[in-house]
Amino acid sequence: MKEKTFEENIKRIEEVISLLEDSKQPLEKSTLLFEEAMVLINICESELNKTEDKINSLMQSTGEDFTVLN
Repeated sequence: MKEKTFEENIKRIEEVISLLEDSKQPLEKSTLLFEEAMVLINICESELNKTEDKINSLMQSTGEDFTVLN
């Protein structure tokens, strides 16, 4: 199965949030959706951290000082 892009994961997180905001979801389904969102959030956070590291590495190789603020 093809790994989803960062943008696809963000879109799915937004969809899950919308579903969770719908109070008509049964508790079990809400729990599964929440778990899915947390997995996707962790994946996105990891991708952002890798990108930040890559940018910092590139900037350091050019002699520029670049640090992303948290």
